[in-house]
This record gives sequence, structure tokens and C-alpha cells, in this order.
Amino acid sequence: MIEEFDKTLRPLTLRFRDPTVEQAYDAYDPEGDTLAQTVLAFVLGAFMVCNPFYWWLQGWKPIPFQFGEIAVGLVMINWARLSRRKSTNHRLRRTLSAVAVLMFGAGLTGLVWISEARFQRVMGTTWLLLMMLNSILSYSWRGKVAVNLALFLACGHWLLFAGVLPTEEVSALSQILTVSMMVASASGYANELVRRRRFLAERALEQILHNTLPTSIAHRLRRAAPGDRIVDRSERAVVLFADIVGFTPFAASRTADELVDTLDALFARFDAVAKLHGLEKIKTIGDAYMAVAGLPEPHADPAAAAAEAALDLQAAVQRLELLGAPAVELRIGIHIGPVVAGVIGRSRFLYDLWGDTVNVASRLESSGLPGKIQISSELAKALEGRYELQRRGLVTLKGRGEVETFFLVGRIEMKATPPLTLVSAA
Repeated sequence: MIEEFDKTLRPLTLRFRDPTVEQAYDAYDPEGDTLAQTVLAFVLGAFMVCNPFYWWLQGWKPIPFQFGEIAVGLVMINWARLSRRKSTNHRLRRTLSAVAVLMFGAGLTGLVWISEARFQRVMGTTWLLLMMLNSILSYSWRGKVAVNLALFLACGHWLLFAGVLPTEEVSALSQILTVSMMVASASGYANELVRRRRFLAERALEQILHNTLPTSIAHRLRRAAPGDRIVDRSERAVVLFADIVGFTPFAASRTADELVDTLDALFARFDAVAKLHGLEKIKTIGDAYMAVAGLPEPHADPAAAAAEAALDLQAAVQRLELLGAPAVELRIGIHIGPVVAGVIGRSRFLYDLWGDTVNVASRLESSGLPGKIQISSELAKALEGRYELQRRGLVTLKGRGEVETFFLVGRIEMKATPPLTLVSAA
């Protein structure tokens, strides 16, 4: 898995080879990425604010360095507060991280220049800590290298040209700063590499979720707290079942590869038709295909969407036959009514539908005729004036008794047409 991830990255710059993936990574902003820098900024800022007061209580005389230290500490605390706001753009937070480190380092250098000599000996330790803090903040590795290099050069300029430390100390501190910059840059590289790999892993997981669940449900599931239930309800959802007629003898006469290839080609077309008309595929059960219009997202006209999808499913089967696929016929059943939907399962998630509407749609399909689209009288009323319907008559449905059903024949041209075209079955 790691080798696959590394093939997508440029090893020197740690940028993705695919520009679209790099774009997606720029928008990637997990909440935990700001936690470390926020805690560090609060702790460091609080220390800088409190430190001068400690020395003043010890009887030290206030000096400009200490007032400057309080000011920088307050800036760091306020920056930490801003970094945790969800309204703050994540790219702005990363930029502020780099700018804050540079300003903090420059401010320390300026304070040391105007302070007494005893404070200058703290400079080496302060810069070492600054470089290590910079290595774990959440902006890019290239930015970290640039910031570390700027800090190192600034500190080197202060050491070499200000002449504030003996030559032996300059040599030793220069070595320490060099090692520190290398460690900070290396840890920054490692942190970003881990972060980019985590982004790819979460992206792959999200893709799996989106292939398993509706997109909106996948987003809700990722944001849901443990134990939260994802439940939807629609009073006018349209449920569609499509089934391959004579599938058992068809399967018996084909090899396993041929059977899987045929089903894959067929259901791939079904998926494309459902997506085109705004239906949500729920599942396949053997050779049966189940979809819904109006859930999980509301649909302006779920009845028409399901009718268009059903007609296109029949056309898709005919086109596959013309391309050389085995001849098959569909039996389709559609019903409209209240539906409850939700995610069930703990180890394998499934977005499913429940209610009498689902049962009726399933039984309309099973009691239908090969090559026909059987719909309920409720759906016929919803399609009135827009589609050609053929009255089948009374059909006995399990659990419902005798109900009136219709066959959906085709579309009506939008001219001067009667409200509902009903053709008696032959």
C-alpha cells in the first residue's frame, strides 16, 4: 500500500503527480492538524506573558525586552484562538503559521539586540526550540525548509556580525543550529509525507463509501458521532424494481465468466440510467435491481424520474442486444408512497428502504409480464397526461388483495393531449 502511495508523489517536492489530486489535497483540512500548533501557541504565548512578571516579583527592574516578550506572547495566544475557528480558511491558517514563526523569530532577535548581555545567552536555546516547533506545524514541507533556512541565516547573521559571543561559543552554537535545522527540516518532511499518505488513505476510504452508499449518506456517516442513526423519510418516494425474466435457465446455460460479464454490463447500464434521471440505486438482489427516486435527496418530480428511468432501462437492454449481448427481457414494477430509509449494519453498512411502498413495488414487478412496466394506480395518477398508460385491470398482490394496475407504455408528445391516455389491454 505504501509503495502504491509513493508512486503518486514526487519524492523531492512531496507534490502529487496528478494535479487534480494536489488540488483536492489543498482543500484537505482535518481538524486534528491544527490541534498541535494551537496547543503550542497557547503554551508558548502564556509562558512569554507570565515570564516577565515572575522576574519582576523577584525584584528585577523592567526592561524593554520583557515588555516586548509580553506583547509577542499576547500575539501568539490570539493567533492560536484564530487557528481553531472553523470559519478561518485552512490555507490562511497555514500561511499564518509560517508568518507567525518568522515574526516570532525576528521579534526575538530584535529584543535581544536591545536587551542586556545576560539575555543574549538565552538566544541559542530559544532558536533551537523555535526550529523544532516549526517542524511540527501543519503547513507544507517546502514552506518549513524556507522558514528554517530564514531563521538559521538570521541567527547566523546575529552571531557572526553582531559580535556578541566569543568565537568558541559562535562555533559551537553554529553547529547546534545546523543540526537543529536539519532535524527540523527532516521531521517536517516526514510529517508531511505521513499527512499526504493519510489523505490518500482517507480518499480511498471515502471512494469505497461512495461506491457503497449514496454520496450524501456517506458524508453524513463520516460526520456522525458514534451511535448516531441515519434515518430519512419521504411521503412520496417512488420505488422501482427491475428483474431479468428467465434468469435461472439463462444462468444454467452460461459459464461463470459469461454470466458475470453479462450482469456487469447490464447493471452498469442500469446505474448510468439511474444516475441520469436522479434515482438512487439501493442494491441488487441476484438478478433484480432496486432503485428509488426522492431519497436520500428530495426530487422535484420523482414519479416522472422513475418513469423515464424505466423506459430507458428497457431501451438499454435492447441496445445491448444489438451490440451482441444475449437477449434478455425485463419485468419492472413501480409504486409511489411513504418510505423510510436508513443505514443499517455495523461491520458492513447498507442503505436500505422499508415500508409498504417497497413491498408493493416488489410485488408489482413479480406479478408483471415480460418486457412490461407495471405500475400502481397511485403512480398512474401522478403520471396523468404525460405518459401513455395501458389499463391492465385487477391483479392480486400478496398482502394487498386485488388492486388496479397499469402498464407504462411510453411518453406522450407534449401537444394538445387528453389528461390521461388509457388503452385497454388486448
